[in-house]
This record gives sequence, C-alpha cells and structure tokens, in this order.
Amino acid sequence: APVSMGTSKLVGLTNGERWRAVVRNIAGGKAIIHASLFGDKELPLNRLAMVAFSSAASPTQATQPQTLYRITGRPIPGELMWLRDGEVAISSPLGVLNFKTTDVQAYVFRRVNALTPKVDVTTLIDGSILHGPTRIAEGKLTVNHPDLGSVTLPLAAVRSVVRQTPNVLFLSDANMKESTVGTLVGAGSTNGVKFVDDATLASRQLLKLTAPGTTTFRLPNSMSNGAALRAELKPIRHANGDVALNIRVGDELVAERTIKPNSANESLNVALPAGKQLSIELKFAGRPGLPSGVLLGDPYVIKSPQ
Repeated sequence: APVSMGTSKLVGLTNGERWRAVVRNIAGGKAIIHASLFGDKELPLNRLAMVAFSSAASPTQATQPQTLYRITGRPIPGELMWLRDGEVAISSPLGVLNFKTTDVQAYVFRRVNALTPKVDVTTLIDGSILHGPTRIAEGKLTVNHPDLGSVTLPLAAVRSVVRQTPNVLFLSDANMKESTVGTLVGAGSTNGVKFVDDATLASRQLLKLTAPGTTTFRLPNSMSNGAALRAELKPIRHANGDVALNIRVGDELVAERTIKPNSANESLNVALPAGKQLSIELKFAGRPGLPSGVLLGDPYVIKSPQ
C-alpha cells in the first residue's frame, strides 16, 4: 500500500545534520526519507538520531534516546518497531503500542555526535543543515554531500555557511573548565555537555546561560594570542527579567551587554585579547525575574590574523 506523506516534519542525523523532510517508511533497519531538496533517499536506521512529526514540536524537549514524545501525555520509552501509513509502533514496557503520527511530537533514536564536523556546515532558511565541501558559482551554492551527492541551492535559501579551518574553534568543542550555572548545549554530549537542539532551527548549536552564573572555557595555545568571539545573541524564550552579560579574558572585562526579554537578536563580534581563559558571566540587571537568560547561537572563537 502506498505510504502517506506528512508522517514527519524534520529528520535529525547522528552527525548533527537536520533535514526538512518526511519519513515515508521505517522497517528492516532502513528509513526511506523524502525531501523536496533531494527526492527519496534510503539511509540505514542507525544514522538517524531523531524524527519530529509536529511542525510545532520543540526538539529541545525531546532528548532521551529510544523514547517517543507525545503531543499530550508523558514520554514513553521503547524501541521503534516500524513507521508507515501515518502510524508509528514502539515496543514498550507495556507491550507493543501504536500511535497515529498526528498525536506524536517526536521519536528520539540516539544521541548526536557532539563535535563540530571537519567539513563545511551549511544552514538553510528552512532549518536544514548539510555537511560537505561547498562552492559558489552563478548565484548558487553547491554542497558536495557524501550521501546526497551534488546539491545545488539558490543563495536565497541559505542562511549561513561555516567553512572549517584550524583558525576556528566552536565552543561546543572547547574545554569547558567550569560552569556555575548555564549549560553548553550542542549536537551531542561531551565534557558533560547535554544535547539540546535549537527549537527555532536557526542555529546548529546553542550556549544557553541563565542568570546568575558564569561559564568558563580554556582557550587552546593556538588562540591564546588574540582572537574574536562570534555568535548570535538573543534572550531565552519567556524571559522574565533583564540580564547583564559580561565577557572576560582572564580578569579583563572585554565586552558587556544588557539584554531585555524583548531585545532583538544581535550578531556578537567581540575582540579577545591574549589570554588562555574565556569567561561568560550573566547577572540580573535590576529586579530579579525568573527565568532570565540568553542564548548564544553557534558560538565560536576565531584566531586573529598575525
């Protein structure tokens, strides 16, 4: 029987990629995925990290492996048995349970690899993320993808391209010395880092800080002679108070910002002097309100040219 479309809205892969796509079928250890970007593609099931079925789903809340997240009701642990014809079945402690995909928020297979890939990372306006070498010609971007082959995109569909070089260090790959509050969240789990996806699909990884607290990173020797911190800065959702953001290298204050709950997004670009320790501090600005905090989208440090 033909499999109905619309059975999923987003597919997350174990390498940190996200595809705006639908899963036509999951059976026999394989998944058939369809997207307007590349048509049908068959992948081994062990490549999938998560499938979101609701366009309103917040992947930040779906993190536990081998767990089905319903739109209403508690998550249910269990191994996915199959997905077809708009229904999903899991083997749970209560036995085999069937659900209509319209009642399911997401299913998480496994955690995502934490480290930033050593290839170009292309983020699209629709939230998709593709890994692979890129080139621009005649107003279009071409991604040489290991699974999808050559994917050509209009530049209007591209949000950003990050080309990996030895001069760039994503904070999710950095050595987190300590964190008194606030958790670095990115594509996976490393150095005590928990995976949380960006529910807005605007970033590959997030540094989420809540007031009050400080998160400190050790900078590698290659970047200890001067660099710049870059990120997309915005308040957390449902923030209830103003916060002061202070960035330090060692004991030197190098940048400060006040972020209100309704503050617009800001492209942060902060020059960092020589030093081996980067600290990001968040304090209440005025009357404390909970929750209060900020998100740094795709935060990275780039080495200053010599």
